[in-house]
Amino acid sequence: MEKMKQNSNIYIVKLFLKSIAIVTFLMLLFPACSDLVADIELPDSEPKIVAHSFICPADSAVMALLTWSNPINSNQSHSNPKIIENAVVKIAEKGGVFSNLTFYPERKLYSLSTDIFPIIAGKSYVLKVELPDGQSVEAECYVPGKNETLELKEAKVVQYNEYERAFQVEYTFDDNGSAETYYYSAAYLDSRFFDYRTLEWVYYQEQLWPTYGNSYIHAKGERPKTYLIRAETYMYNDEYEEVPYEDDRYVTLMLLQTDEHYYKYHIDLEFYYPDDFFSEPIHIYSNVKGGRGVFAGYNKTELKVLVDID
Repeated sequence: MEKMKQNSNIYIVKLFLKSIAIVTFLMLLFPACSDLVADIELPDSEPKIVAHSFICPADSAVMALLTWSNPINSNQSHSNPKIIENAVVKIAEKGGVFSNLTFYPERKLYSLSTDIFPIIAGKSYVLKVELPDGQSVEAECYVPGKNETLELKEAKVVQYNEYERAFQVEYTFDDNGSAETYYYSAAYLDSRFFDYRTLEWVYYQEQLWPTYGNSYIHAKGERPKTYLIRAETYMYNDEYEEVPYEDDRYVTLMLLQTDEHYYKYHIDLEFYYPDDFFSEPIHIYSNVKGGRGVFAGYNKTELKVLVDID
């Protein structure tokens, strides 16, 4: 028994000495790591002009948002960029005469009515921005034609289990395969919620999220193809189900045929998570020469279908 006691004491001493060794090693290791991760003073960089403008024949105006970029060494808020209000912003059909956009302070946008400057499918356009100090940026885009093959195949309520159900749609569109083409599609359901502050119903369009197929599609012009998209949204029990909708309830399908710039810019945004500490840094596509942002063209087809949801 005495021998077992001695062995136990020896084991405890060894364990204690081993713990001291580990702690000492860690104390030596961390200063070494802190030396490796030394503070590095980053070089100053000047903010750049950021231009965002998307043009479409169906829009009532050409609009452009101008802000300053946020350099890595700046303390400017990412969610509240600084608006550029004193620029000369102008647009022209490629090779044509420029028309000026006007800045509207209440909307913080530069705008020009399409009654004055119509956007035409099949044409290329140039956007120029000039500042009083001589800085300038320029971008070019193309406005494609419409794809009018959008078709709703099915709209139904799917009961997944006793507690979960979803409203689901399936829709298709065709690509004739004659050229390289870019698309974005989405589906929306007329929905509502009760605002307890105003004691009124608020009606809005709720986007359905794709469960089969992609929202952004790059058709490479290799062969004709029909694209099938399935999208859905969960449905929650409405405490006011006995109150009917004031109007008919619709599903709205939207198909954008876009240029390359629209597609590449939004694909990069799909993987951009600025508030996620563990996300990988990515490069956001830009076609603005001398600055940042995007100038892109698209054409839109919409299809509204009346649905009956119990």
